[in-house]
Amino acid sequence: MIDEIDSLRGRTGRAGFWSEVIIAVIVFLGLYLLAASTIFSIFSSDRVPALELQSYWALRSVQFASSILATLIISFVMLARLHDRGKSAWPWLLIPILPGLMLSTIALFQIGFLEVSVSETLPIDLSPEHIAELGLDVDAVMLVPNDVLIVPLQFLGAITSIWYLIELGFLKGQSGSNMYGPDPRGPQT
Repeated sequence: MIDEIDSLRGRTGRAGFWSEVIIAVIVFLGLYLLAASTIFSIFSSDRVPALELQSYWALRSVQFASSILATLIISFVMLARLHDRGKSAWPWLLIPILPGLMLSTIALFQIGFLEVSVSETLPIDLSPEHIAELGLDVDAVMLVPNDVLIVPLQFLGAITSIWYLIELGFLKGQSGSNMYGPDPRGPQT
């Protein structure tokens, strides 16, 4: 894994790809779940609210940092795997990022969001009195994303992920040396 991070010119085979991705995912999930369980235990105890809030944001920062680290490691491994397939990695690495970037832009600028009353967003039918008991304003309006924009982008992201899984995880790399380095399987006889 360090070889791919150290040099962006290397190649990695399918076995190296899978082992490095699995290690990155296990480390990410371990840190994420540790932080999540700690957050849960803090909020289910009788601690001082200010301490809870500080702890919450510190643990959310750990979750965020672990997701960034896992993304970087997997991106470098994907880059090396694309090199093994004989492809220049930079345009190919943008493909899985675009649907997420578009979803983030839609959320950030609230493009196509709909105004919906709070009572319409509740998962069960509640009377106005019950809604008031929950501390919600019956007449309040909130913005929710429009599924017409979101669902196609999520579908595009899913298709892209499946394609990447096949391309990087299952298809054989180029035999012999290519412009990105020697064959990771060694010389072929």
